[in-house]
Amino acid sequence: MQTEEKSPNRYPAKTAIRIIANTVVAAGFYLLIQTLCHAASGTLTKTVFGNSPGSSIWNAAAIGLSLPIPLHVISIGLFLQKKWLPTRWIKATWIAIAFSGCWLGMALLLKLFIQK
Repeated sequence: MQTEEKSPNRYPAKTAIRIIANTVVAAGFYLLIQTLCHAASGTLTKTVFGNSPGSSIWNAAAIGLSLPIPLHVISIGLFLQKKWLPTRWIKATWIAIAFSGCWLGMALLLKLFIQK
């Protein structure tokens, strides 16, 4: 018989936070796979730049402008799980959040200037 202290459902809020964090990470991986599949098929260039030629340079630029979004989502999901991560993973998560956030900001600025 399990005591109340050993019961896995003693802290339902922690379980809910962990489920939400895992869902955020899974959504980030889904976005990453979707971005890479669109890049491989060549449709990412038309999505990001509109009526641009479908060359490999434009495709690489579209990948560079689209990758920070899924990477930032994955990093945020990992940050939500910081209580269950080892210390090195927490530090790596902070670095990933800062790096992908700066990359995302630069990508959004570039998209803003390219769209005009």
